[in-house]
Amino acid sequence: MLFIIQPFASQYQSQVNDLIERIQVEEFHIPIEEAQRKELQSISQSFQKGKGNYWVALLDQKVIGTIAVIDIGHNAFELRDVFLDKEYRGQKTGFAKKLLDTVLIWSTQHDVKTIYLGTTLAFRAAHRFYEKHGFHEIAKNEMPSYCQPMDCDEKFYRLDLEKITTAPSIWELEPPEVRKFINDKILSISAVVPKVHRVDDVKIERNQRITPLRIYTPSDSLDLPIVLFIHGGGWAAGNLDTHDNLARYLCKEAESLVVSVGYLNSPEGKFPTPLEQCYDALCWIIEHAKEFHADANRLAVVGDSAGGNMTAALCLLARDRNGPKIDLQVLINPSTDLASLGSLERRNDTLDRFRWYARQYVEDPNDINSPYVSPLLAEDLTNLPPALILLAEKDELRSEGQRYADRLTTAGIPTTIYTQFGVGHLASDGARASVKAQESLNVAVEALKNTFSMN
Repeated sequence: MLFIIQPFASQYQSQVNDLIERIQVEEFHIPIEEAQRKELQSISQSFQKGKGNYWVALLDQKVIGTIAVIDIGHNAFELRDVFLDKEYRGQKTGFAKKLLDTVLIWSTQHDVKTIYLGTTLAFRAAHRFYEKHGFHEIAKNEMPSYCQPMDCDEKFYRLDLEKITTAPSIWELEPPEVRKFINDKILSISAVVPKVHRVDDVKIERNQRITPLRIYTPSDSLDLPIVLFIHGGGWAAGNLDTHDNLARYLCKEAESLVVSVGYLNSPEGKFPTPLEQCYDALCWIIEHAKEFHADANRLAVVGDSAGGNMTAALCLLARDRNGPKIDLQVLINPSTDLASLGSLERRNDTLDRFRWYARQYVEDPNDINSPYVSPLLAEDLTNLPPALILLAEKDELRSEGQRYADRLTTAGIPTTIYTQFGVGHLASDGARASVKAQESLNVAVEALKNTFSMN
């Protein structure tokens, strides 16, 4: 059975209504108030605004639970619609805890300090659950005026998130939930979107694999150089949309045809599938370069974080298969050694995070030492493209990138390292993350332009 928690979407409307009717009315004999009914008729408008959200718990695509928070301002949420089918309650399944964890993680990520809750006296088991997980009972007059409890609510709670000592980690959640959190975080960074001449979404099929590509054209010029872009996100997250801004930036500033690869996120896409999709894209764009007024003889590959890992691996793969000639590899904060996670610079939940990423991407433990998973472990690093490796002083992956650069240099590969001091990881669409991230990307652009001008 597949259990996941994900934000509400309209296709679950009838199932949500049936669930709440079944639990609140039929099981506990509490009528649905008019205000509650109006909210349920427009869940997206009522809950999914501001920092608020509404989640459904799905067991094999059947809605078995819900939980929601309303953004009431003042760095506070009001907890609502906590429902779970009777047969799935209790510690044995842990589903209720996972629903609450989803809210707590969401709240922490959105700088919420307090969660308020109004509930009915009939939900006695729920009261014990709330109290066990840090909620403390308050009087009705202690509820702030900006809360809007239901008329049937007679018991009230407050949770101070800063006092929780056992807050859940995002890495305890299911992959679709983690993916949603990461992607939302990237997309929440606002910026001016660079304008380019043309954007084409295509799907290619090679070796019985279908891979979405997004192709950015800077101008009507002929013989454009080509940049294959591989996005980051820990293999499990990131997509064509999250890194659209960065792809546009590379297209415009490097005056290149940029091909962004929409590889299959893990764990749905286990190694080697995402890497093979990148190789498919590499071969395809070389074969179809003329259709996009591009020059197949001027080619670079750029990737950030997990995309930096696959960029390094792709260069090894292209060499070993006598594939397309790559003129430059640009690795932005790359992960290069999944086999030696203990060497990471520890910060907060760093090790847990990277172990989680590795578990999603690599299924066979023997693959962790493959040079196509851990390029740093490759026995032979000769005959590879020149490399530019962008690092950040406070990034957990910095030492891996440095060691890979050292090994490339020892192997005779022209390698340039640029370290941005005072900052952390420069991935996740860094083109709009900070001024210092922008400075690093400017170095990448200059390297691309210089490389293409010599070929």
